[in-house]
Amino acid sequence: MSETKTFLLEIVSPERKVFSGDVEFGVFPGAEGEFGVLPNHAAMLSALKPGRIKILQNNKPDYFTTSGGFLEVRSNKVTVVAESCEPMEEMPLRATLPSHELPRSKIRNILNPNSPLSPLSYDPWKHPTG
Repeated sequence: MSETKTFLLEIVSPERKVFSGDVEFGVFPGAEGEFGVLPNHAAMLSALKPGRIKILQNNKPDYFTTSGGFLEVRSNKVTVVAESCEPMEEMPLRATLPSHELPRSKIRNILNPNSPLSPLSYDPWKHPTG
């Protein structure tokens, strides 16, 4: 019997279905801390706190922001029911900035996932030394 290498992830909010697709891995902002889900994960329920969801789909990372909600894992399917959730590329720039303005160079660094100043530069799949 071959081992499944992906699981179905569905992210829904009251407004719409935000995402539906097969993914290899996901990192979620659990109420007790971040946790990862791989294919064939044991069944579980978890509250989600506001934060970032990171998924790996076709070996490419993708990010979503959520204001919290719930997650269920069952039968190789993960369902996120979020109070609100948006793909990070759809978020307006104003929503990602603090109330005071930042210089444009800092804004570019914060939003650039390759910048060490960016919260997006954290990669749970990458070993700290390289």
